[in-house]
Amino acid sequence: MLQRAKDEWVANFCRPVLDGDFSEPQKGPPIPAMLDAIKQYASDAAREFARLNETMKVMHSFVHGGAHLVVHALRGYPPEKLVSVLQNRNLLNLHLTNVIVIGSQNPQLRGMVGKLGEAHFGCMPPRAPA
Repeated sequence: MLQRAKDEWVANFCRPVLDGDFSEPQKGPPIPAMLDAIKQYASDAAREFARLNETMKVMHSFVHGGAHLVVHALRGYPPEKLVSVLQNRNLLNLHLTNVIVIGSQNPQLRGMVGKLGEAHFGCMPPRAPA
């Protein structure tokens, strides 16, 4: 957000929500548009976010009790898929941590997220070819 979002969008996004109103004050652009904007400035990050985006539909189904959750509850869930779920969750958490570090604008934290990712490489999804 700090690097690519327009000031007006950020202001609208941060607008307070009235009590009892569960609507978003400002929706974001479509994910492909966000990835294209990020790619111009941080191609590695855009590639990693694109990997997460590929799993979004299935992850959304699991979170909201959709068909994937029901089917796998009935037939069992392959162990390799469970590993993939954990790896994707770890990658998502790593990216969220990076967003927090960037947002903090604390120079002492720069590079820490990359070090965490490297130190725990085995817990992350396989890297996509460059």
